[in-house]
Amino acid sequence: MRTVPAGFILQEDSGSAMGMITLPPGSSLERTDSVVQQVTRITEQIPDVQVVSNITGVNFIAGVDSSYGTVIVKMVPWGDRDVTINEVVARLTQETSHINNATFLFFASPTL
Repeated sequence: MRTVPAGFILQEDSGSAMGMITLPPGSSLERTDSVVQQVTRITEQIPDVQVVSNITGVNFIAGVDSSYGTVIVKMVPWGDRDVTINEVVARLTQETSHINNATFLFFASPTL
């Protein structure tokens, strides 16, 4: 008899999140980098964020292009923080909504 559903993995707070940044096609790497740096500064201001890394010119979903960027967020350990990774994702979505000519996709890193 099975007591755990097969083929279903619960989403857990892995303590990390990613953000995919897309500017209009043909945007320069310098312009993209300025947006990536802006998002990095916003992210660093969130309590319980331990490390923010970024890559300009790469989007792990869309590929490599001067109009793409990625931010990777690592939180402090669970026992030392007051916010969940989903709350951080929601806050990043809200706090980047004012940035024009760019789209953002923030999500908690998968459990597996």
